Amino acid sequence: MSTSTTLSLVALVAFGLTNFFWKFATPSKPYQPSYLMIQGLTYIAVMVIIHIVQKQQFTLSVKLTNLAIITGICASTGAIGTFLALSSGGEGSKVFPIVGLNMVVATILSIIFFREPVTTQKLLGLLFGITSILFLTR
Repeated sequence: MSTSTTLSLVALVAFGLTNFFWKFATPSKPYQPSYLMIQGLTYIAVMVIIHIVQKQQFTLSVKLTNLAIITGICASTGAIGTFLALSSGGEGSKVFPIVGLNMVVATILSIIFFREPVTTQKLLGLLFGITSILFLTR
């Protein structure tokens, strides 16, 4: 198994646990921005530790800084949208598959902007992914 596949599986489990814990927290009716700020501060603390351990200088171009800001806005919007969907009574077994359709957006944009090849296997994968989510949300 390649390193990228192994790391992708680690991310899959970590993000899956994140979503599960969001659903676990919602019966307590937390104020979502407070909850997500603590989560964000934890994220920052972990990144600072990694930065210190790797002994790298903090550098980022203006272009990448702007991209990081845009990405942060997108991630915050997605997180609060997911959390609100769960808090408003949404079932995790329905909310998470719908949110999981983000892979369709990322895949289509990767094909368009990075000119990744469109193969029958990719198209079938997207179709099966969408179909499975439709079944899971019914």
